[in-house]
Amino acid sequence: DEAEIFQKIIPILMKFANSLFLTNDKDILEKNGINYEMILRLSECGLISSNSLLSFDFKITNNDRILLYSNNSLIRIIGKNDVPYKFSIGVYTLTKAGEELYSILNKTYDKEYISNLAEKIYTDNKDKVAVSIHITATPLNDGRILYIDPPLRSFP
Repeated sequence: DEAEIFQKIIPILMKFANSLFLTNDKDILEKNGINYEMILRLSECGLISSNSLLSFDFKITNNDRILLYSNNSLIRIIGKNDVPYKFSIGVYTLTKAGEELYSILNKTYDKEYISNLAEKIYTDNKDKVAVSIHITATPLNDGRILYIDPPLRSFP
């Protein structure tokens, strides 16, 4: 049963700063058939960190870029103001064991999830950031991520 739950989260995993994560936003997770009980079950197996206080904290100014990506899609967040702006994205991250299991499984990606996450980031930080979704190329060994412009979708 836990294997089926893990398979269910694979399409919505994204990467930031070498961490594989999914949002902890209840509404977005429920749209993907995932609830907190499922997260707890994966946590009990040692595959995911279920700490609901875990977040990625960002500080962004005009034209700074933050990239959240999967193997084929990327959410680009660009600062819109000269004054530094701080915001957070609540996440659940995979543990080392979860990352190892993920690395050997076939991966598919849920474009609707990526769109929902991008829209939430924009809605929560409207006047401070611009958000767009892009198709990605393979990440390079030096840490850079190539992506295609124009975006598939933009949030002004």
